Amino acid sequence: AVVGPRVVAELAAAGITVRERLFGANRSETSAAIANRLIADFGFSANTFNLASGVNEGIDALGGAALSGKENRVLLITNTAGSAAPVTEFATARAA
Repeated sequence: AVVGPRVVAELAAAGITVRERLFGANRSETSAAIANRLIADFGFSANTFNLASGVNEGIDALGGAALSGKENRVLLITNTAGSAAPVTEFATARAA
């Protein structure tokens, strides 16, 4: 479900350095963290974004990620009203 410390340790043992790990408490929070990094450091749009359902293992995000990259927009993922707060906060902070 997540890349935890054990996986990072296994990567290190294989000679792979993990420079930075972006994460959150759930999919919504993780997608907001990644979105903020893409905006800050990679020139993605700061005032438009795409949204995908995280239901069914996030299948919507597969196609959405390609479209988002093409459009220079971040992709936010959420699956329930209970975990939507990070996505809602992200959108509210960038509302015109």
